[in-house]
Amino acid sequence: MSLPQLFNLHLRLLIIGKWLLLITLIVALLLYSYHEALIYKQLSESLKRLTTVDSFTGILPDTYSQTLKELMKGGRRLIMLGYRLFFCVLSLLIVHVYFLNYTKTKVATVLYSCAMLLYLLLYGVAKGFNSEPLLLVAIQIDSFILSPALIMLIIPAFHLAAPKKEAI
Repeated sequence: MSLPQLFNLHLRLLIIGKWLLLITLIVALLLYSYHEALIYKQLSESLKRLTTVDSFTGILPDTYSQTLKELMKGGRRLIMLGYRLFFCVLSLLIVHVYFLNYTKTKVATVLYSCAMLLYLLLYGVAKGFNSEPLLLVAIQIDSFILSPALIMLIIPAFHLAAPKKEAI
């Protein structure tokens, strides 16, 4: 086999590997979102076991142990935030593997971060002022973040924004 043939074979294997990884990430994202209730339940039970069993006594100083226990009492919010962050990381991995371009990954990260911050801000304000319409808007933004819709908008948008190659 000649050197160009080896190079072409290597290139084909890299492309096949990229697409296999992309398909695996998409399936993982879909399974992760499909089993959302089960994941919440398992994480809640694990967190409940950690907070009910006095597992921190003797390991950590009392002040750290108490602080950690207080944080875990608000565990539902931590679980929900962790779930959202992991979903965003999976989505960003899909975008990165698809384009293999750090600039586009950074833009997508900023987009996801802005959407998440907007959700948290609206949710906090809605809870603080007891505003039902604002809470509904926050929930809609959250649903948008936790769906593949954002990926389905980002990928075509990056393709449309790409500079056109001129034919010579």
